[in-house]
Amino acid sequence: MVCLGPLTNVALALKLDPNFNFKRIVIMGGNYYGIGNVASKSSAEFNFHGDPEAASIVLHKLAPRLVIVPWEAFFLEGAKHQKEVDFNAHLHYDTKLASFLRTVTSRGRAAMEKNGRQFSYCDEIAVAAAINLEKVARKTVHLRVNVELSGTHTRGQVVVDWVDVLWNNEDAEYVASQGKMIDRNSSPITFIASYNVLVVDDWLKKAVRGEPGPW
Repeated sequence: MVCLGPLTNVALALKLDPNFNFKRIVIMGGNYYGIGNVASKSSAEFNFHGDPEAASIVLHKLAPRLVIVPWEAFFLEGAKHQKEVDFNAHLHYDTKLASFLRTVTSRGRAAMEKNGRQFSYCDEIAVAAAINLEKVARKTVHLRVNVELSGTHTRGQVVVDWVDVLWNNEDAEYVASQGKMIDRNSSPITFIASYNVLVVDDWLKKAVRGEPGPW
């Protein structure tokens, strides 16, 4: 299952059906460096900010099955990737899907263009990861997290347990600690820290052209 908005429906499904079960759920939402996109004084990502309680329920109940594409994948990775691909190329195809995507991304593209950047991939990463995580994810990190449910500026922010992490000095890799001090009620969640933009770009162009997949 792929979730591209607030997690209200998933949280309700968990409450209503004890047998609610998916092998993997890929979520576009949340953050892990506290980079927000709701307002100038908020450190929350839009989807989690829309229903922090639902996000908290889903992350706690389904942690081992979750793959999260955080806002940083758009915000940080996009700036680097626009040197590798043209994020607008697929929008120029003469297809109904290209026309639809031009419409739904118009405001975002306009806002990014004011800052000299293209509107990079976001939801597309989550869909591609659901198709083939191994081909799409260049780097994943496994972290124990909570969702802030209070706070004037932080409500909806994903809070990472940075205290109980293990660091690899060679490349500053971080993984959830298995030490005695960690919260055993909190399972590590997989975050996509870096993705293969060339794969996502290729798949998206083929989908917009109407070519059959998966690729």
